[in-house]
Amino acid sequence: PQLAPLGFLYAPSTVQRTPFYGVVGIQPSSEAEITGINSLVVNGRYLMDDDENSILISRELAVSAGVEINESITLDYGVPRQVTVVGFFDSNRFRSMKDIDGEEYSPSKLVEMGQDSPPLKTTCDPSEVVVMTLKDAMEGYGVSLSRVDLLIENRQESALFARELALGQGLSVWYSDGKWVYEAVVASYLEERGSFIFIPWLIVVLNVVMTELNSIFECRKEVATLSAIGLNPSDIMGLFIAEAAVIGVLGGGLGFLLGTGNYKLM
Repeated sequence: PQLAPLGFLYAPSTVQRTPFYGVVGIQPSSEAEITGINSLVVNGRYLMDDDENSILISRELAVSAGVEINESITLDYGVPRQVTVVGFFDSNRFRSMKDIDGEEYSPSKLVEMGQDSPPLKTTCDPSEVVVMTLKDAMEGYGVSLSRVDLLIENRQESALFARELALGQGLSVWYSDGKWVYEAVVASYLEERGSFIFIPWLIVVLNVVMTELNSIFECRKEVATLSAIGLNPSDIMGLFIAEAAVIGVLGGGLGFLLGTGNYKLM
């Protein structure tokens, strides 16, 4: 999205230069199957996969530019280029059209809100959009690729493939099982490592140490009795070490399970 127009459109019969702010490049046959954009054409015809230098525009843009069906016009986008208008699409239906992820189908532009305010991103009006084949759009206009649609032969594998793309590439992937549409995306998460866990770990160790010291202090009579019946100091120490190990293993294990599973519960 940008403040200035992407280019200008004008017919040979007029010197009026009509700006456009958005270019939609599509694979016509696939796009018709996925979004039904072909049903928006109200005059002329829809694009074909092998079309070159052919475009669709809204009726409002055609009127303002003085363009007729099958008329050759000039698209000035840095370098002037001759194209043929093969069809007009309905502006109201294009304006309400949604992409498969629920977002606005029309491209975006920036609108100046004032000297003290940043530009506002908004959707291009249908009278500011030119639709052409993906090949023409990428070769002549350098547009960026925003969406790729794939048709998988085995529909049952779509969920696994979407998960792999989301986890491996960080993409937002929408897929369908034939009945419902799902989204696979890596949401926000918190990762702690290295020195960040040293202080909590030290607190846990000191807690276990203090618990055992209190236990030893409270068991002085038992220690004396064990010594009187012949246990070595190392044997008595082993009893307390075993107790500390049980507390550490149980506490650490439960803490780990709670730490890794509690965020899902919350």
